[in-house]
Amino acid sequence: MIIVAAAAVVLFGFAVSTGETHGRALASLSSSERAVAIYLHDKGLDNVHVAAIMGNIQQESRFDATSSTSVAAGLCQWGLGVDGDRGGALKRWAASIGRDWSWASTQLDWLWAEMAHEGPAADAVGTARDAHGSLAAFLACDSVDDTGSGNATAYFERWIEGAGTPMLTNRVAYAQRYLQVLDEAW
Repeated sequence: MIIVAAAAVVLFGFAVSTGETHGRALASLSSSERAVAIYLHDKGLDNVHVAAIMGNIQQESRFDATSSTSVAAGLCQWGLGVDGDRGGALKRWAASIGRDWSWASTQLDWLWAEMAHEGPAADAVGTARDAHGSLAAFLACDSVDDTGSGNATAYFERWIEGAGTPMLTNRVAYAQRYLQVLDEAW
């Protein structure tokens, strides 16, 4: 009986300390950054790919899901009237399912559908994005900071973002910061 109790204390203590480490590491992120990290991690992406996406989102919108200009909207600054009107497609899709386009959760579902090439998002991505890459090719990238073809940050920028001014140095620096935080958490 004493051995069982001691084993339970050791296992419970491990679970608590693991949870505390996870919480402390992610506590350095804003609530929006945490939401994105957890969403993508729950989709099965590893830290490198989560960090690459987060570095791009930081450059695009500073994690402001409500960000909207005359030419782009949302976390990924999807084009409005440009770039295949992907932002317009996001807004129409959100309205069709009774969700607000400016909710981060709506945009993350849209982003995932774009990446997985599913549903209305697949049509919005169109042939221009298809020519730039795929989820499988993105997942084959193995770092956030090299200059070769393995740079997931650069790959995501070309494939999903397609920014007029890529500012890749910034995206990589942000991704490196996120990777460090994520490696402490998971």
